[in-house]
Amino acid sequence: EALLSGRVDIGVHSSKDVATGLPSGMTLAAFLEREDVRDAFISVNAQSIDHLKDGAKFGTSSIRRAAQALRLRPDLRIVPFRGNVHTRLQKLLDGVADATLLALAGLNRLGESHRATAILDADQFMPAPAQGAIGIAIRDGDQKFAEMVSVLDHAETHAAIAAERTMLAVLDGSCRTPVGARSGRDGDRLTLVGEILSLDGQTSFRAEAKGSDPVALGNEVGQSLLAQAGPGWIEQCNK
Repeated sequence: EALLSGRVDIGVHSSKDVATGLPSGMTLAAFLEREDVRDAFISVNAQSIDHLKDGAKFGTSSIRRAAQALRLRPDLRIVPFRGNVHTRLQKLLDGVADATLLALAGLNRLGESHRATAILDADQFMPAPAQGAIGIAIRDGDQKFAEMVSVLDHAETHAAIAAERTMLAVLDGSCRTPVGARSGRDGDRLTLVGEILSLDGQTSFRAEAKGSDPVALGNEVGQSLLAQAGPGWIEQCNK
């Protein structure tokens, strides 16, 4: 609202938290070089998810992280877990939950990476689309600020985020559908791996493709996931 009304000219966002469909009149014009995309496991009484006691309380408000944890440990009890990094760390000490997952990128930026009990494999615990990337939003057609932020744009990150957000849009961008994405570069070709899961983590589908056009790549992976899941799977998952 501030950007579109002219109160600010540039918006800085955690890209994974930006709505899949942007409001009319604004665009994500640049992305800073991506941080580590992986999630960190944090606990004061267990070295890994495997070491958590039966029925342990797993704190997260992310349906992706909940589904991925339940895929490995269906016995875990998912408890709501909100707040900034330090608030969540304190909740662990207070016993609100036995463990949680946080983005390693956030811990790194705060100088708190030492809080991580373990760094999770990005293939087994696939990050959220656009995780670890800071995006810069401007108004459509604002040439002055487009030129200003262009010097900050990291081309490789921009391409990866374009592919991942396109895939998310194909999957309808529902916040009630657990979605993971992982991308990498092989020369001038981009690799995109996408995953969708049921809320309990017991059903999942994965697709992978390579290409030089990020938007075409995101469309291909998204359509492949929908084809594997079958008609109505996402709607059923969201009931």
